[in-house]
Amino acid sequence: QGFFQTYVIAMSIFTTLFATLILNPKIKWSPKVLNATQLSAIMVTNYALIPQILLTFHKKIASWSPISASLALIGNTIRIFTTMQLTQDKLVLVGNMIGWVLNCVLLGQIFVYPSA
Repeated sequence: QGFFQTYVIAMSIFTTLFATLILNPKIKWSPKVLNATQLSAIMVTNYALIPQILLTFHKKIASWSPISASLALIGNTIRIFTTMQLTQDKLVLVGNMIGWVLNCVLLGQIFVYPSA
């Protein structure tokens, strides 16, 4: 419980600081800074799936919900489609494709390993 409280406090401080910086109209963000921000968001979002994939692989038991995995896969599919239609932003597109692959792995593990 101590770790969770520390995490919530740290994320609250980070979010408040980041929102304050981003929403400040006096700061003009360069494209490089925006790309770095996008890249970090992609890494954080997709990295969160890797421990679950590794845990399932090592325990040989799928503890991930098939509904959650399916909905995440559908969400990534929609994000890929909308990115291709609206912006063609390669960085965002690759990030969404990586997320799609990782969610496919999670969904596949549900069919390969027995559920918890």
